[in-house]
This record gives sequence, structure tokens and C-alpha cells, in this order.
Amino acid sequence: MDGTDIINNTFEGLFRVIQKNKINFGVAKSFSVSKNKKIYIFNLRDDLYWSDQKQLTAKDFEFSWKRILRPNFYSPKKICF
Repeated sequence: MDGTDIINNTFEGLFRVIQKNKINFGVAKSFSVSKNKKIYIFNLRDDLYWSDQKQLTAKDFEFSWKRILRPNFYSPKKICF
């Protein structure tokens, strides 16, 4: 077992791997791709809620991705064990 197994079992992604080369929807219920393959639109399931019962939205995903893609997001110099 490695870290990937733990992450896959802890977090639900837009898709989930159900067999070696087969995926299924996770929190996404459908998606579409633009003709130029530059825009991906995911439609989320309606039954997604945070632990405080607030509904999970596309803005939550947008915030998370933009946050972790920032150059100063948790650089190795800040990690403490």
C-alpha cells in the first residue's frame, strides 16, 4: 500500500477507478468537452454535502484547484513532521 491507496480510499474525486483500466463517476454525474478540448464541464451529483450539511458546489472545486496550484502553496520548506 502506498499514499495513493490512502488518498483514493479517503477522498472522492470527480471519477473513481473501479478496475485497473476502468473508471466510473465519483462526485460527477456527467461531463462534456469542448470541440477544441480546452474546456471541460463537469456536472456534479445533487446529493453532495459537507459535514456541516452545506451543499458542495462547483465553486468548492474551483477554489481547491486554484489554491493548490499557487506557487507558494505549501512549499517543502514549510512542511514539518
